[in-house]
Amino acid sequence: MKKIISSVLFLNLFLIICSLALGTETQNLQCAICGMETKTGSKTSFESRRDGKPVRFCSFSCAHAFRKKYPNEKLMMNDFETGKPIDAKSAFFLANSENLLKELEFGMPPAIVAFEKEGSAKKVKARLKDGEIVNGLESLEKKYE
Repeated sequence: MKKIISSVLFLNLFLIICSLALGTETQNLQCAICGMETKTGSKTSFESRRDGKPVRFCSFSCAHAFRKKYPNEKLMMNDFETGKPIDAKSAFFLANSENLLKELEFGMPPAIVAFEKEGSAKKVKARLKDGEIVNGLESLEKKYE
């Protein structure tokens, strides 16, 4: 029994050391603009890459500040329904929804969520009974200028 417990503890320690040494994509990162902690899979965070490493932004406001300085950098966002990473350039966004703020783990306005398909955005907008659908990152940025 002691041998089994020792083996399990050793294996767990080994996995922890490996994940620290290699880094993981599931780790939490700080927002590159404001320093707030962001979580992988967040429905409101944006992500870019600089020097091969992830650069995360907690919200549209911080991502927009980054884009003012680096307008050609690609931004990714997680699809609100599937969690799949999508290119923010071609995403459909739901913006200006007070009811959306009530559903999010991070409810700082402006609450912006992305969808790969316009139909999905329309369904969520209809369910929430408020908000506006904006097509593409450039349109979203112009809206908040």
